[in-house]
Amino acid sequence: MKDKKLIKKDDPVANRQQASPEKSGAQIRNLRNFGITLGISFVILGIVAVFASRFVANTVCGVFTGDGAKDLSEVLTPVETTGASGEELDERFTRELTGSSFTWLMVVTDKRPSVYDNYFPEKDEIEDIDEEDAFGLLGKDYRYVGAAGIVLVHANVDLREYTVMAIPSITRVETGSGEYNLSEIYSYFGIDYLKAKVEGLTGMTVDQYTVLNCTDLVSLANVIGGIDCKIPVDIYSNGSLYVSKPPEKSDTEEDKDAPAYELELEKSDVTKLSAKLEAALLYHDYADGVDDEMTILQSFAQGVLKNLSKSSESGLLTYYEGLKNKFRESSLDQAVVKDAAEVVQAYSWLEVQTLAYPGRFVPAKGSQGAYFNPDVEGAVQYFYKYR
Repeated sequence: MKDKKLIKKDDPVANRQQASPEKSGAQIRNLRNFGITLGISFVILGIVAVFASRFVANTVCGVFTGDGAKDLSEVLTPVETTGASGEELDERFTRELTGSSFTWLMVVTDKRPSVYDNYFPEKDEIEDIDEEDAFGLLGKDYRYVGAAGIVLVHANVDLREYTVMAIPSITRVETGSGEYNLSEIYSYFGIDYLKAKVEGLTGMTVDQYTVLNCTDLVSLANVIGGIDCKIPVDIYSNGSLYVSKPPEKSDTEEDKDAPAYELELEKSDVTKLSAKLEAALLYHDYADGVDDEMTILQSFAQGVLKNLSKSSESGLLTYYEGLKNKFRESSLDQAVVKDAAEVVQAYSWLEVQTLAYPGRFVPAKGSQGAYFNPDVEGAVQYFYKYR
């Protein structure tokens, strides 16, 4: 018989029984550590919750009972008072403003029939001329009505701004028939062509325009009130010219018989004008450039807007009715006045920027009169933000 060898194998059950005491001890230790950690966490959270609840309670109670107590409506209604930079918002951005932005071309002519009696006949006057007299029109030496003052006013509702730009009447521009200044553009081609040239010089579309003869400036002041103007120099007149310094008289008979210059307006930061508006706006003395003329024009336009802004819509309509027959030319009507009323009234609290048209003054030389060379690129760039 062959010997049988007994092979002893490991008993898995026995092994598990032997290992179980060690594993059980480890699990108990892990549970104990977890319980301790959880308990400490609850204690810390409880302490934080107590302090947080006390802080919130004291803060809320302080709102209603402390020195800085507020109404419930003030607490519940959020009010935005600061911008992105932390500064208080300007009133012009928080106040409600309805209405449309507009661009207004203001023109004052140099027509004075009491001084000059050789003006080229108006359209209605030509129609009344006999055929024989009409034949001689071309042979006479006529004076043409020019634009003595040109101001562009732009009101922008979105940016809450007004821009008042004075434009020299001697600004030289190119036309299909040669170079002319803006005063001559009005004389020979009319308001529509002048408006188109101003649009080209600024890049802005002119929505409305008004043309007023200088002799009707008194009527303007009578309707809307005396107009505040800045007079940067003393202004003298000899009855037809308005200059800052009377020329010295020579010994010639012609100069001896010429009317003497008298002081019309004294230099002043602000003066309210009515009868003297003609002297202010017809002042042209190009010996030292156009700065003084532009200052007067800017202040005049601002004075007009200031007076208009004080009136109600019905008052503005009354102004329009009182002036519509005084305008030499105008695109205004009652609908336009109504639509612009609130924006005009807002002039008193919107930001106002005043400037003269950019460019270079060229003094007179020989037979060439003084003129203004415009910086079209600079002006268009300035108005770009409004388009």
